[in-house]
Amino acid sequence: MRADRLSIFLTYGMAALGVLPMLLYVSPVYALLLAILVGVGLTWDLTERHPLSSWLINILVVLGLIVAVGTPAVGGPIARLLSGSVVLMGAKLLTPKVARDMLQVMLLSLVLLIGSAMISVSATFGPLFLGYLALCTLTLLWLPFGTTLGRRMVPRATLKRVGSVGLVLMVGCLPFVLLFFVGLPRTQAPIWRGAANMGTEVTGFSDSVSLGSVSRIAQSPAIAFRAELPEHKGPLLPAPYWRGLVLENADGFSWTQRDPLPEETLPQRLASAGPASLISQVIYLEPHGEKTLFGLDRVVRADDDTLGSQFVYDGAVQSTRAVTRRMLYRVSSDTSPYSAVAPSALTLAANLTVPSGLPPIVAQTAGDVVGGERDPYRITQLLLDHFAQGDYTYALRSPEGEGHPLKLFLEQKVGYCEYFASTMALMLRMEGVPARVVAGYLGGDYNTAGDYYLVRQLSAHTWVEAYIPGQGWLRVDPTPPGQGPAAPGVVETPSRAFMLLDWARLRWQALVLGYDLGMQTALFASVAAALAAPLKMRFDVDGLGDIAALLLLVTALLAAALLWRRGSREGEEAALYARLLRRLRRRGLDRDPAEGPRDFAARAAQALPAGAASIEGITVVYLDARYGGRSADREVVQRLERSLKDV
Repeated sequence: MRADRLSIFLTYGMAALGVLPMLLYVSPVYALLLAILVGVGLTWDLTERHPLSSWLINILVVLGLIVAVGTPAVGGPIARLLSGSVVLMGAKLLTPKVARDMLQVMLLSLVLLIGSAMISVSATFGPLFLGYLALCTLTLLWLPFGTTLGRRMVPRATLKRVGSVGLVLMVGCLPFVLLFFVGLPRTQAPIWRGAANMGTEVTGFSDSVSLGSVSRIAQSPAIAFRAELPEHKGPLLPAPYWRGLVLENADGFSWTQRDPLPEETLPQRLASAGPASLISQVIYLEPHGEKTLFGLDRVVRADDDTLGSQFVYDGAVQSTRAVTRRMLYRVSSDTSPYSAVAPSALTLAANLTVPSGLPPIVAQTAGDVVGGERDPYRITQLLLDHFAQGDYTYALRSPEGEGHPLKLFLEQKVGYCEYFASTMALMLRMEGVPARVVAGYLGGDYNTAGDYYLVRQLSAHTWVEAYIPGQGWLRVDPTPPGQGPAAPGVVETPSRAFMLLDWARLRWQALVLGYDLGMQTALFASVAAALAAPLKMRFDVDGLGDIAALLLLVTALLAAALLWRRGSREGEEAALYARLLRRLRRRGLDRDPAEGPRDFAARAAQALPAGAASIEGITVVYLDARYGGRSADREVVQRLERSLKDV
């Protein structure tokens, strides 16, 4: 292959690595324009014809930058600035390529790659960055060869040499890249807060539930969140409920959150409840545009280090701002069916309110089922049995026909979970039992590859909480058993390949996106402890800190070995050559700064014929060790040392 052609391919390879991630955020018009510019530029480079003058290209660049910065783009102002960078990249590909242009393309690619990471740091950033690192290393090594060879063919030995040296350099840099990532100081907040609201796809979870809304969400396979249970291995039985919203305001068609009155008091835990058995979770939440956070039903404690100013109320976690980017947090939950608390009288009264305008069939059905029963627990069980044994069918569609949705549901006995939950909660209130609706998710796909739950929108669900005096809020699910989103066959199970790929995404989020100041401080502490471990005669490696410490130790030993090897290889020859230069200086022969070792040796040998053999021999040995990596035998070095007396 010709040297200039190889330079062109390296240039376009670097440009592709920088531009590809940006195609998701720039206008399709810009993507098409860039494709055209790349095709035209590559054609001109291969045919060695560049008809456009530099001043015309500069005018087009200025016009393109004005349009790019002024055009709305996904990702806000950063995306518009990066669209301008795409214009610069396209213009640069239209010009003839020299070493300076290759360096400029390299810099633009790095800017685009970092910019796309600022908008959305996905798992693809890692391979793209490693590919850029490899091409950048090869390009920097190739530049002097490409400049020297010009249009000549590249010897195979040169290609092999550049490739092998580039591979060694890239592999050698990886430990230092890892140490740089681990050691770079983190901050508690993003460097630029404007980046926090950019770029991540927002799922459809809402802050309210209306009849038919959850069924629309549940038809999306998008990921809602992932949940690790550090203290529990294997799937939970029965299927876990993931709490999101507690909804107490009802108008007959929808349920919304209620703002507690100022005079209401926080619920007190019942003295007879006993200690709670808690399950801790690490939640990796996808952005959904609302303030709702999720955890196993019910959350009783949140980690302040990961949640900050978020708060827990009624077993649910709320954020102080909309979730518009991926976040990681830790919570602990009490998964018992009862929330053993005693709400205030005002809270109970609010959960007994029945909206006006309900169809008569709701109260009539409740009265027929409950009869004369007055015990809240028995009333709850009778209504639960009614939905479980009354030929009701769970379906991802709304009842058909004209009239109130609840009337159609009770007549046709077909609906999604919000129909079951809304109807039962209103019936309980009509029978004097405080009740409310809870929205979240049920079940999820347990990923055995990484021991965590993958919860998708397909698992969206609503259920009911009824207040039982002396016991607290009781979780009841009126959706018929075996027909909810956790039932076999209702939600399609992802393939093994999909789960393995998702596990890789989760590890990326946990190790890269989740690596914050708290984790960094803990890691440094564990590294310090691991480095001190040999003093305690401990030789096992049992944690991330130990692994990082071991990596640091191995890197230091390798660096020391390389330096020692280089010093030992070059030390004797370099010292011998230095002695020769000092001896020649005393004889009035100084080496000019611009004079090469061989030229100086030839001049010195001509001036001192008696020491010509010694001068030439020492120079050859020094050059072989310094530039060829070949050490001289110990006997040869000793013989040349003895020959110095002839100089």
